Amino acid sequence: MNAATVLMSLVFVSLVQRAGLLTSLVAGLGVWLAGAILVRAFEWSLLGGIALNAVAFALCLPLVQRFRVARMPLVTSRWYDIPLRAALVAMLVAVVVTLSNVVGPRVSGVIALFPAVFTSLILILTPRIGGAATGAVLANGQWGLIGFGLAIVVLHLAAQPFGRAAALSLALAMCVIWNLGLWLYGGRRKAARPAN
Repeated sequence: MNAATVLMSLVFVSLVQRAGLLTSLVAGLGVWLAGAILVRAFEWSLLGGIALNAVAFALCLPLVQRFRVARMPLVTSRWYDIPLRAALVAMLVAVVVTLSNVVGPRVSGVIALFPAVFTSLILILTPRIGGAATGAVLANGQWGLIGFGLAIVVLHLAAQPFGRAAALSLALAMCVIWNLGLWLYGGRRKAARPAN
């Protein structure tokens, strides 16, 4: 499902440069849904899932590279930003909990990995800062999805030998370490640029 989210991001980032919010979001979510159906059609091993993600990132990261930088206008928070994001997450949890007994664990897992974070960012940021800047946020967010994928691998490998609490803690640590590394790398690149 991580690979499907990367493809959804690629479609949105590419389309939002010239199309409106609704067209770009619907197309992106359509690609995500197609990816979800494809993922559900196969029994994936850990290595198969890693390979699929590697191919998705190898394809998508170079294609969004040119969209990673955009003029970022000042963004002020609005009263509904946090409630909107909370409502999306609550709706996702309600759907997963309600349907899990009916559709089973595989479909529940697909629904649980709906790209709620990217969707809420799109809905909040695009009307305020425009498509190019929102596209830059999502293009840069693809690097964060690599860390999420690594965290899932850590969770998978650690769950049996160490138990749930330790596995979840290790997966969270993986996300934190990955994103801290991205932040430090970005800071070093910024410091290395010559002053204009």
